[in-house]
Amino acid sequence: MVPGLIENVAKAELFEPALAERTISIGRSQERWLYHLIYSTAGNAKLWIADDALELSGSAFVLLPPSEPARLTSPAGTRTYLVGVSIEMMADALGNYPETSALKVFTENRVKLADLKDRDGSALETYFQSFAAERHNEHQASLMALNAHLRLILLTAWRLTGAQDAQRVHDGGTVLQRFRLLVETEYRRHRSIAYYSEQLGIKPDRLHDICKRNLERTPMELVHERLTQDARLRLERSGNSVREISDILGFRDPAAFSHFFKRRSGVSPAQYREMFQTGLNGAELIGSTEYHDWP
Repeated sequence: MVPGLIENVAKAELFEPALAERTISIGRSQERWLYHLIYSTAGNAKLWIADDALELSGSAFVLLPPSEPARLTSPAGTRTYLVGVSIEMMADALGNYPETSALKVFTENRVKLADLKDRDGSALETYFQSFAAERHNEHQASLMALNAHLRLILLTAWRLTGAQDAQRVHDGGTVLQRFRLLVETEYRRHRSIAYYSEQLGIKPDRLHDICKRNLERTPMELVHERLTQDARLRLERSGNSVREISDILGFRDPAAFSHFFKRRSGVSPAQYREMFQTGLNGAELIGSTEYHDWP
C-alpha cells in the first residue's frame, strides 16, 4: 500500500464506554464525501441528521451515504465504532459479485438497524473490530484486508434488513437499478437518454415515466446529478485544475463545464472551490445536488 494513501480512503474510530454522555460529529467538511458506518453496543443512542433524530435502541447499526453530516449522542457505557470509507473504496469493496448490484443500491440509502439480536450484533462488532484493527495496523495496513472486512459488514447488514428476500419487483424498480448502474459507467461520456433506453431495452418515454413516478426527476436530471456530484467531489478533494476536471468529466471545453456547473450549483467551479477552501460548505449554501437517494 502506498504510504499515506489509506488515510485518504478509510478511517476508523473506536469510542470506548465513558462515564458520561458524549457527542460525536460525523461527516463534516471534507469527510462529508465518505460513506459512514456506525455500530453501537447496547444503549439508547440518538443520531441527529439535520433536524431528524434516529433512535438507536440496543445494539444498532447505521449506514450514512455521502453528504449527510450528522452527530451521534452516545449514552454513558456505550461502545461505538465509526468507520468512514471513500466512494472509491466502497466501489472496490463491492467488486463484481452476484450480490453487487443489490448491495450498491443498499449502500446508496440511509440504513438503520436497531435492537439487534446478540448473535447478529456480535457478528457486526467483530467485523468492525477487524476493520479498525487493520486500519490502525502500525506496520502497514492492507487495502485488500480493509475491503474484505468492509464487504463482510455490508453483506451482514444487508442480510439483516431482509433485502435479499425482497427483490424490489415493484413497477420500475428493476429498471431503475439497471439505469443507475449504466449511469455509473457512462455519465462521463455524456450519452443521450435514447442511448440509455436502448441499452435497457425500453422506449425513452417509458424510462422518463418510471423516473418521474418513482423519483420525481427526469432521466437526464439524474444523469446530471451524478455528473455534478463528481465535479463537486473533485473540486473539493483533488488538486486538478478546472480545465483538467473539465477534461476528466468529458466536457468539450472548460467554458462548457463552467456553464453546466453554474447552472446546476449557482456558482462557477472556481468560485465553488474557493468557497470550500475558505471553510464555507458549498452543499449547504447552494442547494442539493444529491445522487444517493435513488432508486
